[in-house]
Amino acid sequence: MPTSPPDPQRPPRPILEGDDDGAVLRAGRRLAEVEALSGIGSWEWDIESDRLYFSEQLCRVYGVEPDPRPLTLEDSLARVHPDDREEVRAAVHGALARRASFETEHRAIHPDGSVHTILGRGHVLAGADGTPARMLGSGQDVTDERVAAAERTAEERRRAAGQARDDALSLIAHDLRSPLAVVMGYIQLLERQATSGTVDIDRLTPYLERVDAAARQMSSLLDDLLTDAAIDERAEPVELTPSDLVPRLREIAQHHDPTSSIHEVVADVPSGPVVAEVNLPKLERALHNLVVNAIKYSPDGGTITIGLRADGETTRITVADQGIGIPKADLPLVFDRFHRGSNVSGRTSGLGLGLISVKRAVDAHHGRLAVDSVEGEGTTFTIELPLHA
Repeated sequence: MPTSPPDPQRPPRPILEGDDDGAVLRAGRRLAEVEALSGIGSWEWDIESDRLYFSEQLCRVYGVEPDPRPLTLEDSLARVHPDDREEVRAAVHGALARRASFETEHRAIHPDGSVHTILGRGHVLAGADGTPARMLGSGQDVTDERVAAAERTAEERRRAAGQARDDALSLIAHDLRSPLAVVMGYIQLLERQATSGTVDIDRLTPYLERVDAAARQMSSLLDDLLTDAAIDERAEPVELTPSDLVPRLREIAQHHDPTSSIHEVVADVPSGPVVAEVNLPKLERALHNLVVNAIKYSPDGGTITIGLRADGETTRITVADQGIGIPKADLPLVFDRFHRGSNVSGRTSGLGLGLISVKRAVDAHHGRLAVDSVEGEGTTFTIELPLHA
């Protein structure tokens, strides 16, 4: 049956002057009361005789009846959960060999079948000859604390999962904004031409083709952007195919050039082919994002250059603008979720998620994304990709 802690109201046996036995009893009773209040029991092991004593509180911790008779070390280990016994034995013997302290967290099964988590500690005391003579230690039932910690962890994971969903929706909204801006840009262009009576029928078909391409890009985003926006940062494998990047980058420049009357978007690419193994939808989305950002953060206009160079086994794609730049203090943080530069936060719309999408696309190619910027002069993003996967 479970035992009760010592009654703190019980009067101690009268102690007479010089009554050493009474002083010892009183000290022992006070120690038992302190252990009962703290929930921490103690033990002492005489190594040479292999006599080990559990305090009353430690017996309660392990769910056994107090017994003044000494135990052996193996007797005490029998009170440990079978699956944890070897670990505790190794900790004790390791402390003896090192003449040091040890700490373990193990389980014990109470008579009612409940499993309790015990935090155990021990320390080696040397004898007069310097060899280990005794070990003193303690044990504390930390089951409630560990259960509470596990519940907090589970709650934090639930909150993180909810935040991940919110992040995914935000990232989808951000990435959809890029092709949507193209569609709206061409609509506004056609409206201006229609109002002024300057609609060029010969150029109408290319305009509609670009609007159609942007619509298809949005459809592609809806198919797989949830995967890209997953909170798990591990890069998932993507299908890579050999592709000539030269015409693709020219198309991207032509795609964005007419969308702003104060910007010129140009492609600085080699005359010959540059073939790399890439996933075109992912790479194109990343480049569209970078170009849209370049336009957005160049409010006074200027030239935006999409560059391409092949160097040995590496392909380098750059997107350079002549915009407001990024403050030096913000450069190490530009790829952090929700971070926005101090010179744009609160003044320019955005969520600080676009570069996360770009970085994940580059990571999926086993590439590298870098940024170089001078505030007030402009920014250059560089994507380095291996020519061969």
